[in-house]
Amino acid sequence: MKIIPKNSFSRDIDKVHNKDLRLALDNKISQIERAKDLSHITGIKKLRGYETRLTKY
Repeated sequence: MKIIPKNSFSRDIDKVHNKDLRLALDNKISQIERAKDLSHITGIKKLRGYETRLTKY
């Protein structure tokens, strides 16, 4: 899957100084990028009130 982060998201990630949290974020982002579809991403939940989980661009 392709990730298109907002600039504010990238800046927020750069501000994370906790090594464990930063490693967890990097691992999750890598998992999402490698995923062929949503079933390959662990911990994803459908938001109430929305028909789809992700916005398609």
